[in-house]
Amino acid sequence: MERALWGSRERSSVLTRRPRALRSSGFRYLLGGGCALALLLMPARGAASVLAESGVFVRTGIFNSLDGARRLSREKLDLVSASLERVTGWRGIHFEDDAVLCLRETRESGTGSATARTLVLKAVRTTAIVLEDHSRSFSVAFAAIRRDALYHLTSGEVIPRFTLLLDFDDFQYLAGHPEALAAFDLGFVLLHELVHAVEDRRDPIGLQGASEPGDCETIVNEVRRELGLPVRAHYHSERVIPSLLSDFSLGRLRFERVVERAGKPRIEVYFVQWPKNFVVR
Repeated sequence: MERALWGSRERSSVLTRRPRALRSSGFRYLLGGGCALALLLMPARGAASVLAESGVFVRTGIFNSLDGARRLSREKLDLVSASLERVTGWRGIHFEDDAVLCLRETRESGTGSATARTLVLKAVRTTAIVLEDHSRSFSVAFAAIRRDALYHLTSGEVIPRFTLLLDFDDFQYLAGHPEALAAFDLGFVLLHELVHAVEDRRDPIGLQGASEPGDCETIVNEVRRELGLPVRAHYHSERVIPSLLSDFSLGRLRFERVVERAGKPRIEVYFVQWPKNFVVR
Protein backbone atom coordinates (compact mmCIF):
# COMPACT_ATOMS: atom_id res chain seq x y z
CA MET A 1 0.00 0.00 0.00
CA GLU A 2 1.38 3.37 -0.98
CA ARG A 3 0.90 6.11 1.58
CA ALA A 4 1.60 9.77 2.01
CA LEU A 5 2.68 10.92 5.43
CA TRP A 6 2.81 14.61 6.26
CA GLY A 7 4.66 15.54 9.42
CA SER A 8 7.35 12.89 9.07
CA ARG A 9 9.90 11.80 6.51
CA GLU A 10 7.65 9.36 4.65
CA ARG A 11 5.99 10.67 1.47
CA SER A 12 4.41 8.79 -1.40
CA SER A 13 1.35 8.72 -3.63
CA VAL A 14 -2.36 8.39 -2.80
CA LEU A 15 -4.13 5.07 -2.97
CA THR A 16 -7.62 4.93 -4.46
CA ARG A 17 -9.91 2.18 -3.20
CA ARG A 18 -13.53 1.18 -3.61
CA PRO A 19 -15.03 -0.30 -0.43
CA ARG A 20 -16.85 -3.62 -0.44
CA ALA A 21 -20.54 -3.65 0.27
CA LEU A 22 -21.24 -3.64 4.02
CA ARG A 23 -23.68 -6.14 5.44
CA SER A 24 -26.34 -4.62 7.66
CA SER A 25 -25.93 -7.49 10.12
CA GLY A 26 -22.28 -6.63 10.63
CA PHE A 27 -22.40 -2.86 10.96
CA ARG A 28 -24.60 -0.19 12.51
CA TYR A 29 -24.56 3.50 11.65
CA LEU A 30 -25.36 6.16 14.19
CA LEU A 31 -26.02 9.48 12.50
CA GLY A 32 -27.23 12.76 13.87
CA GLY A 33 -26.23 16.35 14.28
CA GLY A 34 -22.47 16.10 13.89
CA CYS A 35 -21.95 12.49 14.98
CA ALA A 36 -21.37 9.91 12.27
CA LEU A 37 -20.18 6.55 13.54
CA ALA A 38 -19.88 3.09 12.07
CA LEU A 39 -19.86 0.65 14.98
CA LEU A 40 -18.49 -2.81 14.42
CA LEU A 41 -20.97 -5.33 15.85
CA MET A 42 -18.81 -8.42 15.78
CA PRO A 43 -16.15 -10.08 17.95
CA ALA A 44 -12.99 -8.07 18.60
CA ARG A 45 -10.96 -10.72 16.77
CA GLY A 46 -10.19 -9.49 13.27
CA ALA A 47 -11.65 -6.02 13.85
CA ALA A 48 -8.54 -4.23 12.56
CA SER A 49 -8.45 -6.33 9.41
CA VAL A 50 -12.14 -5.68 8.77
CA LEU A 51 -11.43 -1.96 9.06
CA ALA A 52 -8.72 -2.23 6.43
CA GLU A 53 -10.52 -4.58 4.06
CA SER A 54 -14.07 -3.30 4.22
CA GLY A 55 -13.49 0.40 4.76
CA VAL A 56 -15.75 0.59 7.81
CA PHE A 57 -15.42 4.37 8.00
CA VAL A 58 -17.51 5.12 4.94
CA ARG A 59 -19.12 7.98 6.80
CA THR A 60 -17.30 11.23 7.35
CA GLY A 61 -16.08 12.16 10.81
CA ILE A 62 -13.16 11.98 13.23
CA PHE A 63 -12.86 8.53 14.81
CA ASN A 64 -10.86 6.79 17.50
CA SER A 65 -8.77 3.88 16.22
CA LEU A 66 -10.16 0.36 16.41
CA ASP A 67 -6.62 -0.97 16.82
CA GLY A 68 -6.23 -1.71 20.51
CA ALA A 69 -2.53 -0.85 20.48
CA ARG A 70 -3.19 2.55 18.89
CA ARG A 71 -6.58 3.38 20.40
CA LEU A 72 -6.71 6.63 22.40
CA SER A 73 -7.64 6.24 26.05
CA ARG A 74 -10.52 8.20 27.55
CA GLU A 75 -8.00 10.60 29.12
CA LYS A 76 -6.35 11.33 25.78
CA LEU A 77 -9.69 11.71 24.02
CA ASP A 78 -10.57 14.30 26.67
CA LEU A 79 -7.30 16.12 25.90
CA VAL A 80 -8.23 16.24 22.22
CA SER A 81 -11.74 17.49 23.01
CA ALA A 82 -10.51 20.16 25.43
CA SER A 83 -7.87 21.39 22.98
CA LEU A 84 -10.44 21.73 20.20
CA GLU A 85 -12.76 23.58 22.57
CA ARG A 86 -10.01 26.10 23.29
CA VAL A 87 -9.36 26.94 19.64
CA THR A 88 -12.96 26.81 18.41
CA GLY A 89 -14.70 28.35 21.40
CA TRP A 90 -17.32 25.61 21.32
CA ARG A 91 -18.24 23.91 24.57
CA GLY A 92 -19.45 20.33 24.81
CA ILE A 93 -17.12 18.72 22.26
CA HIS A 94 -16.71 15.07 23.19
CA PHE A 95 -16.17 11.57 21.81
CA GLU A 96 -19.38 9.60 21.81
CA ASP A 97 -18.81 6.10 23.21
CA ASP A 98 -15.07 6.91 23.14
CA ALA A 99 -15.30 6.34 19.41
CA VAL A 100 -16.35 9.37 17.35
CA LEU A 101 -15.96 13.12 17.74
CA CYS A 102 -19.40 14.58 18.42
CA LEU A 103 -20.38 18.22 17.84
CA ARG A 104 -24.11 17.68 18.29
CA GLU A 105 -24.25 19.07 21.82
CA THR A 106 -21.83 21.96 21.38
CA ARG A 107 -22.75 25.49 22.39
CA GLU A 108 -21.21 28.85 21.64
CA SER A 109 -19.07 30.46 24.32
CA GLY A 110 -18.50 33.83 22.64
CA THR A 111 -14.79 33.07 22.30
CA GLY A 112 -12.67 31.04 19.95
CA SER A 113 -11.67 31.31 16.31
CA ALA A 114 -14.09 31.30 13.39
CA THR A 115 -11.32 29.90 11.18
CA ALA A 116 -10.80 26.99 13.60
CA ARG A 117 -14.53 26.26 13.66
CA THR A 118 -14.61 26.18 9.86
CA LEU A 119 -11.67 23.76 9.71
CA VAL A 120 -13.13 21.34 12.26
CA LEU A 121 -16.56 21.38 10.61
CA LYS A 122 -15.05 20.80 7.17
CA ALA A 123 -13.01 17.89 8.50
CA VAL A 124 -16.06 16.26 10.09
CA ARG A 125 -18.24 16.77 7.01
CA THR A 126 -15.86 15.92 4.18
CA THR A 127 -13.24 13.43 5.44
CA ALA A 128 -12.85 10.28 7.52
CA ILE A 129 -9.97 10.76 9.97
CA VAL A 130 -8.84 8.01 12.33
CA LEU A 131 -6.83 9.04 15.39
CA GLU A 132 -3.97 6.82 16.51
CA ASP A 133 -1.84 7.03 19.65
CA HIS A 134 1.87 7.00 18.79
CA SER A 135 3.19 8.26 22.11
CA ARG A 136 6.93 7.70 22.70
CA SER A 137 7.45 7.38 18.96
CA PHE A 138 10.81 8.15 17.38
CA SER A 139 9.26 8.69 13.96
CA VAL A 140 6.40 11.09 14.87
CA ALA A 141 7.11 14.52 16.33
CA PHE A 142 3.95 15.83 18.02
CA ALA A 143 1.69 14.70 15.15
CA ALA A 144 1.59 13.55 11.54
CA ILE A 145 -1.17 12.70 9.11
CA ARG A 146 -1.25 10.00 6.46
CA ARG A 147 -3.61 9.82 3.53
CA ASP A 148 -4.68 6.19 3.22
CA ALA A 149 -7.35 5.97 0.54
CA LEU A 150 -10.10 7.63 -1.46
CA TYR A 151 -13.41 5.82 -0.98
CA HIS A 152 -15.79 6.04 -3.94
CA LEU A 153 -19.37 5.42 -2.80
CA THR A 154 -22.18 4.23 -5.07
CA SER A 155 -23.77 7.64 -4.60
CA GLY A 156 -20.82 9.15 -6.43
CA GLU A 157 -19.47 10.76 -3.29
CA VAL A 158 -15.74 10.51 -2.67
CA ILE A 159 -14.50 10.37 0.93
CA PRO A 160 -10.77 10.74 1.60
CA ARG A 161 -9.58 8.66 4.55
CA PHE A 162 -6.67 9.75 6.73
CA THR A 163 -4.87 8.45 9.78
CA LEU A 164 -3.75 11.13 12.24
CA LEU A 165 -0.84 10.00 14.41
CA LEU A 166 -0.41 11.72 17.78
CA ASP A 167 2.56 11.59 20.15
CA PHE A 168 1.11 12.98 23.37
CA ASP A 169 4.37 12.51 25.29
CA ASP A 170 6.18 15.08 23.13
CA PHE A 171 4.12 17.92 24.56
CA GLN A 172 5.44 17.36 28.08
CA TYR A 173 8.93 18.39 26.92
CA LEU A 174 7.84 21.82 25.67
CA ALA A 175 9.18 24.88 27.49
CA GLY A 176 9.29 28.57 26.73
CA HIS A 177 7.33 31.80 26.94
CA PRO A 178 3.69 31.32 28.02
CA GLU A 179 2.52 33.13 24.87
CA ALA A 180 4.44 30.70 22.63
CA LEU A 181 3.29 27.67 24.60
CA ALA A 182 -0.32 28.80 24.21
CA ALA A 183 0.24 29.18 20.45
CA PHE A 184 1.74 25.70 20.07
CA ASP A 185 -0.41 23.35 22.11
CA LEU A 186 -2.26 20.19 21.09
CA GLY A 187 -5.13 22.16 19.57
CA PHE A 188 -2.89 24.06 17.15
CA VAL A 189 -0.99 20.92 16.21
CA LEU A 190 -4.31 19.20 15.45
CA LEU A 191 -5.42 22.15 13.31
CA HIS A 192 -2.18 21.98 11.35
CA GLU A 193 -2.85 18.36 10.46
CA LEU A 194 -6.50 19.09 9.61
CA VAL A 195 -5.34 21.74 7.14
CA HIS A 196 -3.34 19.02 5.38
CA ALA A 197 -6.48 16.89 5.12
CA VAL A 198 -9.23 19.37 4.23
CA GLU A 199 -7.27 22.00 2.30
CA ASP A 200 -4.64 19.71 0.74
CA ARG A 201 -1.83 22.05 1.79
CA ARG A 202 1.82 21.02 2.01
CA ASP A 203 4.63 21.96 4.38
CA PRO A 204 7.62 23.87 2.98
CA ILE A 205 10.80 21.97 2.28
CA GLY A 206 14.45 22.97 2.46
CA LEU A 207 15.54 26.52 3.21
CA GLN A 208 12.07 27.91 2.58
CA GLY A 209 10.80 26.25 5.75
CA ALA A 210 13.56 27.89 7.78
CA SER A 211 12.29 31.39 7.03
CA GLU A 212 8.58 30.95 6.22
CA PRO A 213 5.69 29.29 8.07
CA GLY A 214 4.39 27.53 4.96
CA ASP A 215 0.89 27.06 3.55
CA CYS A 216 -0.53 25.09 6.50
CA GLU A 217 0.79 27.38 9.19
CA THR A 218 -0.39 30.44 7.25
CA ILE A 219 -3.94 29.23 7.87
CA VAL A 220 -3.22 28.21 11.46
CA ASN A 221 -1.67 31.65 12.04
CA GLU A 222 -5.07 33.15 11.18
CA VAL A 223 -6.48 31.20 14.10
CA ARG A 224 -3.74 32.54 16.36
CA ARG A 225 -4.48 36.12 15.30
CA GLU A 226 -8.18 35.64 15.98
CA LEU A 227 -7.29 34.42 19.47
CA GLY A 228 -4.84 37.26 20.11
CA LEU A 229 -1.80 34.97 20.13
CA PRO A 230 1.59 35.45 18.46
CA VAL A 231 2.03 33.81 15.04
CA ARG A 232 4.55 31.19 14.02
CA ALA A 233 7.42 32.78 12.08
CA HIS A 234 8.89 29.66 10.43
CA TYR A 235 8.08 25.99 9.87
CA HIS A 236 11.37 24.18 10.51
CA SER A 237 12.70 24.33 14.04
CA GLU A 238 16.02 26.00 14.78
CA ARG A 239 18.75 23.91 16.39
CA VAL A 240 20.10 25.46 19.56
CA ILE A 241 23.17 24.17 21.38
CA PRO A 242 23.18 25.49 24.97
CA SER A 243 26.86 24.69 25.51
CA LEU A 244 29.77 24.14 23.16
CA LEU A 245 31.00 21.46 25.55
CA SER A 246 27.82 19.39 25.21
CA ASP A 247 26.22 17.37 22.44
CA PHE A 248 22.81 18.18 23.92
CA SER A 249 20.67 20.31 21.61
CA LEU A 250 17.25 21.93 21.55
CA GLY A 251 14.68 22.42 18.82
CA ARG A 252 13.19 25.92 18.90
CA LEU A 253 10.32 27.73 17.18
CA ARG A 254 9.91 31.50 17.05
CA PHE A 255 6.59 33.28 17.39
CA GLU A 256 6.00 36.97 16.76
CA ARG A 257 3.36 39.58 17.52
CA VAL A 258 3.17 43.23 16.51
CA VAL A 259 2.31 45.51 19.42
CA GLU A 260 2.24 49.26 19.76
CA ARG A 261 4.63 50.97 22.15
CA ALA A 262 4.67 54.74 22.51
CA GLY A 263 2.65 55.06 19.34
CA LYS A 264 5.08 52.96 17.30
CA PRO A 265 4.70 49.34 16.11
CA ARG A 266 7.08 46.89 17.70
CA ILE A 267 7.61 43.16 17.11
CA GLU A 268 7.62 41.06 20.24
CA VAL A 269 9.34 37.68 19.94
CA TYR A 270 8.52 34.50 21.89
CA PHE A 271 10.08 31.06 21.80
CA VAL A 272 9.03 27.49 22.49
CA GLN A 273 11.65 24.76 22.62
CA TRP A 274 12.18 21.08 23.37
CA PRO A 275 15.13 18.66 23.77
CA LYS A 276 15.86 17.06 20.42
CA ASN A 277 17.04 13.93 22.20
CA PHE A 278 13.43 13.21 23.16
CA VAL A 279 11.44 14.88 20.37
CA VAL A 280 12.67 14.02 16.91
CA ARG A 281 11.95 17.02 14.68
